[in-house]
Amino acid sequence: MKEFYSEVKCDYNNDEGYWCVDAWRTNCDDEEGKVIAAIHETTGDVFYCEPEARISPMAQETIKAKVEEIKNNQK
Repeated sequence: MKEFYSEVKCDYNNDEGYWCVDAWRTNCDDEEGKVIAAIHETTGDVFYCEPEARISPMAQETIKAKVEEIKNNQK
């Protein structure tokens, strides 16, 4: 499967109830990250901002890990 991004992170909560999934297409230090998806902090529902985030292996791995963390914290 094709990868669109060089890096994907989900380490920022926007204080409006969502974890932001940020991605960078290159390894260039000057590139600004872009929010490709948001994850609700209590339900784990995912909202996609970029269509390719749905099929990016790196994005899906990052999203899945955060959703599992949210669901585990609710137990």
